[in-house]
Amino acid sequence: MGIRSSLGRRPLNPSYVSFSTSPLANSIPLNSTFSAVYAYLHRDKAVSKDKIYAFAEEQDIIAAFRDLSAGDFVTGDAKCPINQRITPHSADGKKKNVVILLQESLGSYFVGSLGGYPLAPNLERFSKKGWWFTNFYATGDRSRRGIEAVTAGFPPGPMNSIIMLDKTQNNNANIANVFKKAGYETIFMYGGESHFDNMGRYFLGNGVDRVIDQRDFENPDFVSAWGVSDEDLYALADKELTKLHSGDKPFYALIFSSSFHDPFDIPQGRVDLKDFKGPSNLTEQKMLGAKYADYALGKFLDKALKSEYYKDTIFVVVADHEAKVYLSDTFPYVSFHIPALILGEDVSPRVDDRVASQIDLAPTIISLAGLSGEFPYVGQNLLRDDAKERSLMYITNTMGILEGDILSVLYPDKKESTFRVFPEKKSLEKIETSPERLKKAVGLENLGMYIYEKGYQSNDCVRLDTKN
Repeated sequence: MGIRSSLGRRPLNPSYVSFSTSPLANSIPLNSTFSAVYAYLHRDKAVSKDKIYAFAEEQDIIAAFRDLSAGDFVTGDAKCPINQRITPHSADGKKKNVVILLQESLGSYFVGSLGGYPLAPNLERFSKKGWWFTNFYATGDRSRRGIEAVTAGFPPGPMNSIIMLDKTQNNNANIANVFKKAGYETIFMYGGESHFDNMGRYFLGNGVDRVIDQRDFENPDFVSAWGVSDEDLYALADKELTKLHSGDKPFYALIFSSSFHDPFDIPQGRVDLKDFKGPSNLTEQKMLGAKYADYALGKFLDKALKSEYYKDTIFVVVADHEAKVYLSDTFPYVSFHIPALILGEDVSPRVDDRVASQIDLAPTIISLAGLSGEFPYVGQNLLRDDAKERSLMYITNTMGILEGDILSVLYPDKKESTFRVFPEKKSLEKIETSPERLKKAVGLENLGMYIYEKGYQSNDCVRLDTKN
């Protein structure tokens, strides 16, 4: 086994032996030599100038942040300068359960009504029952980026994901920590190995009571290279949510699918393509993988809507990222386009055409769940009528900022471009870059690094109102 310390598909990392919400307990199984070597190889590296357009001054970062989102931002707090006040959407005073169904790679490319191919009929069917976003964008092209954006509202940039970085392994204001403070029970479910991308360690250190992964599935019906099938995942999820609902606390659950992942190994006989051929760049197995992921999701939601826990629960369905994103001559903003849907008895069905981002989900979910207080998030509550239409995207040392129909792109070594977007044609027209827009874009590219280094997204900055 050597340095891998494992016979599995992936080498050992600290997340592999994380089993407790106590960092001290999780450190015991690791030998000191391994820990030292791992820490060195995965240390928080400074971002070099060849990976960023330019480093920004603090005042320019703050100015860009203030202009990024609509919100009741708190001023005068040096320890928590990105805090914003969020209030409940409903006045009934009741806390809602929250279930996030994070979809592996199921981007708009596979959703017909979003301009893609008709491979997600169940998601399309449920889109008519809830709050459906048609111009929603991922922050990156990897699961770790989707996780940090969806569950921690963290903006993208040249730094590694906070899921991997040392300072955020504990006391990060992930929404699991927020809900834990509010008295919720919290779980994370994944059909594969939760040490992938350091997920298990990060979540156990940040508010998740229990991590349920491949090791916890007894006699699953189907197992692939990436873990148990999505059907197995959702079957156990239904049982877990039923048990949580029978308790005396509200609950939060993050359920992360895995079947729609190369090599797209799925149970036979569930889905077919009938007469649909698809484009030449999509293999039959990949199309079947997308359709199976949608099939399993639809099967679960059909059951959930008939359950006892549905009436007290907010469901959020969102992709972590598009299946494949490639950097080309122009910034591939279309490849960040993903589906997002919010379901619940108190959520009015509607189609939302505003440009929005994964970083906006945490503030929105907190409001829908019925919590109030101050929270360290740079995104915005999409329930606000004055929410700004913008999205931040990052891939391969390149930052994209979409504001309405204007796309600003920053490349390393002070190279930049600005485009006008024509969504119907999925085309771009290059236009002149204004100094004001460039200054703001540079500030936003630096924003994540600034928050991380200063510790401004600490869980200590989460201040719930006493009525919570």
